Formats: sequence, structure tokens, C-alpha cells
Amino acid sequence: MGWRVLDRRSQPVSRLRHFDAVLARGGVLDRIWLGIGFTAYIYILKNSTAARVATYAFVNPVVALLLGWMFAGEALTLRIVCRQPR
Repeated sequence: MGWRVLDRRSQPVSRLRHFDAVLARGGVLDRIWLGIGFTAYIYILKNSTAARVATYAFVNPVVALLLGWMFAGEALTLRIVCRQPR
């Protein structure tokens, strides 16, 4: 029965249009977010030292963990914080 979920012909047209609209909005927001991040990286690359720019590699995972915890409900355990594989 799971194949019917993926079959576009079995879904009402209005439901498909809504789903396509949600995907399109998500794609646009993703590109905007990517553009903001890339622009910020290029700005700091031009206006700062290489050592300061390299700190993004240390800060980015921490920000990702905190955003996942705050907005996606991801669990923050000691193992995750210490970056130990399972």
C-alpha cells in the first residue's frame, strides 16, 4: 500500500499543488540562507585575518548543535557534545 503514497495520480490535485508549493518555498528559503552565509563568509574573508576566518570551523558545529536543540528538538547528550561516535 505504500506505493500509492508516491503515485502522483492517486493524490488529489489540490494536495499536490500544496505539496509542490511547500517544496518550492523551502527551496527558495534554502537558497536565501545559503546566500546570506556565503556573503558573510566572503565579507569576513576580505576584512579580517586568516586566523580569525578559520575559527568558523570551530564555531559552526556548536551553532548547529544549538540550533538543532532549540528548533528541531534534537537531544543534547554528553556523547554528542563531546563528539564521540556511537
